[in-house]
Amino acid sequence: MSESVAGVVRRELGVRPPLLYAAVALWSTFYLLIALHGGAGFDSHAYWLTHRGIRYAADPGKQNAYLYSPAFAHAIRPLTLLSWPVFSLIWAALATGTYVWFARSAARRWRVAIFALCLGDIVYGNVWWLFALALAFGLRRPALWAIPALLKLTPAVGLIWFAVRREWRNLGIATSVAVAVAGLSLAVAPHAWIDWITFLRHGHEPWFPDQTIPLLTRVAGGFALTVYAARKDRPTLLPAALWLASPMFSLNGIAVFAVLPYLKGDRPVRVERASEPAEVAPAIV
Repeated sequence: MSESVAGVVRRELGVRPPLLYAAVALWSTFYLLIALHGGAGFDSHAYWLTHRGIRYAADPGKQNAYLYSPAFAHAIRPLTLLSWPVFSLIWAALATGTYVWFARSAARRWRVAIFALCLGDIVYGNVWWLFALALAFGLRRPALWAIPALLKLTPAVGLIWFAVRREWRNLGIATSVAVAVAGLSLAVAPHAWIDWITFLRHGHEPWFPDQTIPLLTRVAGGFALTVYAARKDRPTLLPAALWLASPMFSLNGIAVFAVLPYLKGDRPVRVERASEPAEVAPAIV
């Protein structure tokens, strides 16, 4: 007799299914309330505003704080020319579609819980879903590591992975793409790049999650974990390394762990129904 879903949850997580379901419901309700009280698009609104000019005037965690390189603003420029409601809807839809796809890589019993982990990124409209794509496909498509490198710099842990494993071709592709994109952006808006570098050099006012674990400690931990993962050939550790190495320690960043089933190759296996007739080879007479 096959084990029930309740039995699997109790065995693998050490909790009873009602507790897991209640946790998912509470987590989902929390972000639903945030969305209903004006939190929807808190981060993505800053991206949309870049069509009016790239400014580094607000500290992290503040409304309309744009923190990334000018290259990101240039890359999404066509989208920012749309109205804010349309931009917000498209951005949320892209994030939702990405996380739904990753959740489908997991066994069916875990899909809702995995998707629930991603609600913070979907509601706030951050860029963690782009990092999730880099984690999932960047080891085979190294150019994707230009995304975290040009957005938040330190989460580009894939570059360390390639260097430790001496995958020089992949490292060269990733760095070349990042440099090329940055060069084009610099040619378009050199003053914006000067402003961004000045912003990074002067630092920013820390907000409470950053005060929990100092930035240098987290980045060093993320890099060390990447080195260990590369030497042991354990790409499933990269989501944790990327999250730790992020300049801002955000709870919404746990969305990147949605790629774990994909990295582990945890695909649902299609089982033929008993009612389906089996194919019979024709008899040789």
